[in-house]
Amino acid sequence: MKKSPEVIDGADCLLQEIRTKGRDVEKATLLHRAEGESKESPALIIIACPLWEAIGLGSSENVQDLSKHCLFASLRTGSRRKKTKEFDWKDWLFLRLLFICGANTSRLRYYTLHHHIHGGDTHHRTPPMASAAASSCSLLRLPPSSFPLSRRRDATSTSRRRTVFPAVASVADPREEEIVIVGAGIAGLATALSLHRLGIRSVVLEQGDSLRAGGTSLTLFKNGWRVLDSIGVADELRGQFLQIQGLVMRADDGRELRSFVLEEETPGQEARAVERRVLLETLASPLPPNTISFSSRLKSIRKDGSHGSLLELEDGDSIRAKKQKHRHELVVPCRISSDIALSIGTVLFEFLVMSRQPIVIGCDGVRSPVAKWMGFSEPRYVGHCAFRGLAVYPEGHSHKAKVNYIYGRGIRAGFLPISSTKVYWFICWNSVSPGPKIKDPSVLKQEALNLVRSWPEELLDVIQNTSEDVVIKTPLVDRWLWPILTPSASSNGVVVVGDAWHPMTPNLGQGACCALEDSVVLVKKLATAIRSGRHSAVDEALQDYSRERWARIFPLTVRSNITGSLLQWDDPLVCAFRNNVMVPRLVSLGPMLEHTNFECEMLEQSVTSV
Repeated sequence: MKKSPEVIDGADCLLQEIRTKGRDVEKATLLHRAEGESKESPALIIIACPLWEAIGLGSSENVQDLSKHCLFASLRTGSRRKKTKEFDWKDWLFLRLLFICGANTSRLRYYTLHHHIHGGDTHHRTPPMASAAASSCSLLRLPPSSFPLSRRRDATSTSRRRTVFPAVASVADPREEEIVIVGAGIAGLATALSLHRLGIRSVVLEQGDSLRAGGTSLTLFKNGWRVLDSIGVADELRGQFLQIQGLVMRADDGRELRSFVLEEETPGQEARAVERRVLLETLASPLPPNTISFSSRLKSIRKDGSHGSLLELEDGDSIRAKKQKHRHELVVPCRISSDIALSIGTVLFEFLVMSRQPIVIGCDGVRSPVAKWMGFSEPRYVGHCAFRGLAVYPEGHSHKAKVNYIYGRGIRAGFLPISSTKVYWFICWNSVSPGPKIKDPSVLKQEALNLVRSWPEELLDVIQNTSEDVVIKTPLVDRWLWPILTPSASSNGVVVVGDAWHPMTPNLGQGACCALEDSVVLVKKLATAIRSGRHSAVDEALQDYSRERWARIFPLTVRSNITGSLLQWDDPLVCAFRNNVMVPRLVSLGPMLEHTNFECEMLEQSVTSV
């Protein structure tokens, strides 16, 4: 087939014009060229569209308008020429572009670089970059479902040939991962699951050899359940744990001070205590195999030049959070000569295979090495310690689904059933220092009993029915995120989530809930940034996450601290005022739980992996 010199010149000139003039190329000019040149080679403007956006010459809206204008012009000229029922390259090209524009123009960034070259040009050149990679890299192809209207051609056909240039990849030590999550706790697993639901792969580094089996229970309020709903695991948990119906406040002598019915005080509220172990297993079970890398204790983190962040593990292994590639699919029509097509392909390969910021997400808890590396101070001890435990009644218990609070002087306790056979309890007391770490579980249980020896029998019975090996003692700490004085939650592609960023006291029951909120807010912003394909989009998303979450987290951390200080009064007169005036007459549950109002949309599950 004879090549059209006008088409060849048009392709070369259009590409050269966009590369050299850059921002001086007006949208109107390109639209005019699309209308005029589509009669000869409608695919030329398609070459220009992703290049125009990728090198920053316009907004995605302009590119979308330009692509659609070219499509309509091409369809008008193509339909007049079509005289047979054969599905030719123009039909495939236009329908493919329609699919791209109809779904999301930004998806142009994620497609492998394909070239359609005329079969008559057998002496075509292969760019050195492509030939060097061809022997060591597997070809990246779109799934067949991406081409629902294309017709499969016989493998022996010589009417046209396709050459695919794979992306350059290398196998190196350390191993590379695009998104690395440090810590398989609540925040880490919720973040990984949220990413997975949106089709984004991640790897989770967990220092233990399995998911954390220790710990007792934690309370999740309405905001936590909304997040669990959005990532698709809430109903599985609801079936295992009792919904809290009310709250009872008592003095240490057993006298009832006040009681509340939750639905009457805060309509629509949902509160349940859940076992930490079960929550972690539920979050981990939907993840793909090998997502969690166990026995991977982080030793240090540092920047590795332009390669991303290098995470060194205590076992000597290392992992690099690599820069992630995004690619475009560009189609060069067969009527352009192979030499011109390959020269265009080489330019596009060099310009369009760009990278986005590597991402490290620190979810490694209160004593986070990632937060320390980012410049955060150590969490501050607030002057209280807590015992926690989980009582087991194999034959069942008689406790109602209510939270039972008991207040003394400088000490308070509570218990609530989490299921028909298990009851969670805690004791919080004032202490000048955290004291020595006690490893003997029998000593911990005896210390807890000694603190409340003369308190109501119900509490003592719950503690007695607790196995020694599940009683834990923790000093209560928090970190106030003072503006200006505190580092941002993100820096150079590294971001912290949950307790790693904002450890808070448990007085409002919001530690786990806020960690869940963090995860879904961060992932939504990251997914949008990643799919936009802009090089700076990830950094912008991380900064946006930091600003948005700080406005919610900082007040909650302060409020939780102050609430705990008020509840831990040890002055006799103040305690008398609390028991006889404040709790019976002044306390209102509704305003105390307003912070649990948090809404988030369902994360739609994706079958596409980015």
